[in-house]
Amino acid sequence: MNYYDKPGVYNINLSVLNKYNQSNSLNFDFEYLGLLAITLNKNSINFGKTEPGKLSNAEKINVINQGNVNVDLELYSQDLESGVNKINVSNLEFSSNLTWNRLDYRPGLFDFDLLSGFNANKELMFRLNLPISTIPSIYAGNINLVGVAQ
Repeated sequence: MNYYDKPGVYNINLSVLNKYNQSNSLNFDFEYLGLLAITLNKNSINFGKTEPGKLSNAEKINVINQGNVNVDLELYSQDLESGVNKINVSNLEFSSNLTWNRLDYRPGLFDFDLLSGFNANKELMFRLNLPISTIPSIYAGNINLVGVAQ
């Protein structure tokens, strides 16, 4: 079996044959459980130099399904900070299908529809809508992605 095989009840037929040509067989069922596991192809994104009042370039990551169930995502974030200066979380946007959604402090379910299977992965994009009032600096924060079984 492969790690990405669908969860379910499988049947095994075990047969043995000895040197006297005598055989015996046994059938039994086992349950292969679902496993939700995702990884990312990078651990950070950098929006680069963006002018206040402009949109950054989209930063792409690949979400890789290393389990055997289809996956949606729960996404949430925090404000980007540079000392006392902040960029509100709602200025961070994400997309997998060119419809852009705003991030929030609260986890929100996103219908990502990442299928299971060999080498299953899907692109997720992020961008920053930089407010015109932003003080130039280097800002940092976290974006959280949580896999949710469909």
